Amino acid sequence: MPLAFSVFWMRNFFRSVPVGIIEAARLDGASDWRLLGRILVPASRPALLTMAMLVFMWTWNEFLLPLVMITDENKRTAPLGLAFFQSEHTTQYSLPAAASIIVALPVVALHLFLQRHFISGMLSGAVKA
Repeated sequence: MPLAFSVFWMRNFFRSVPVGIIEAARLDGASDWRLLGRILVPASRPALLTMAMLVFMWTWNEFLLPLVMITDENKRTAPLGLAFFQSEHTTQYSLPAAASIIVALPVVALHLFLQRHFISGMLSGAVKA
């Protein structure tokens, strides 16, 4: 799922790059690799960071695949371990609530750290000039 979304996301971003920029680089003699490395990748930084953040969030919150694949108790992921906080007959709400905050903390911290790039990456193709 994240790979297909990433290809779709970056394809749409690169299609929104003005053709004039690419033509100007070609007139200056830029090869395909130079065009990609010097012009397109630096311009796509907000889109790349937004995509990386979304893929990290999806990967971090993955539940079904680790549930099926991981058999060892010591190798569970954090969201998967959160599901095993409930007992059969009684439920303490304070422990799962604290564990939920701890599990969500890396995603929230990453969002706060990359918030400016995330917003500009989400809006990069929204308005045509």
